[in-house]
Amino acid sequence: MLENNKIFIEFAYFITFFSGAFVSFLFILRSKFSWFRQLDKKTQIQFADKLVSCIHSVTITIRALYVLFTDPNLQENKLIYNSETLCRTYQITLGFFIFDTLIMFIYKNEMFDWKFLIHHVASILGSGVTMSYGTFSYFALIRSLSEASTVFIQIRWFLLTLKLEKTKKLKTKRDFTTCASTSCSNTRVAGKSLMPHPMYNDPMFATNSYMNYNHGNHYLPNGFPYPHPSYLNAQPNAPPIYFQAYPRF
Repeated sequence: MLENNKIFIEFAYFITFFSGAFVSFLFILRSKFSWFRQLDKKTQIQFADKLVSCIHSVTITIRALYVLFTDPNLQENKLIYNSETLCRTYQITLGFFIFDTLIMFIYKNEMFDWKFLIHHVASILGSGVTMSYGTFSYFALIRSLSEASTVFIQIRWFLLTLKLEKTKKLKTKRDFTTCASTSCSNTRVAGKSLMPHPMYNDPMFATNSYMNYNHGNHYLPNGFPYPHPSYLNAQPNAPPIYFQAYPRF
């Protein structure tokens, strides 16, 4: 588990990274490409911001797939789990959404949108809670796979902005975007079906895999503290309490 000071340092690093990428894209595109200079200020800012969004989308999708296929502990602890790789993934997401929120306020006339602001705030809160407490990590990771469709949505925007809407490229990208979005949506639905059923036996998710009654260690397998058994009216040698899951694993 990352130390707290290291977490905040890396968290600030990702905000700085996305901010630097945004400024770099604007500078390079304005200095090297005449067609970009002909675009209005609003379009230029949106163009650079969407390029940064593509970087975030590709990074998060790759990391989510990597964790899903290489971390066996995640499959065994779908409800509450955390790891260094997951923490870093959430830091990247938090860094991007905070950066994008700041951009909306800095370039209010060009970028601000209430719908995006609400979406970003919800994403920041959700990622922050999951990173801090490890709750619903599996669901959050499955949800992150929807970022894969963002790249194709942004490509379509680029083609429209560059007046390529009548070309074969746009038609191909549009069809591919539809397929990608549908696939990501189906993946999220499939992920939800693998989550524990809400009709669990104990209101505090006190499962045998999360709490060691015999040795008095009240921590998750990844080192996160968990409520003391006395809070749950459990005895030190009480039998294992399992939550009902559907489907059962």
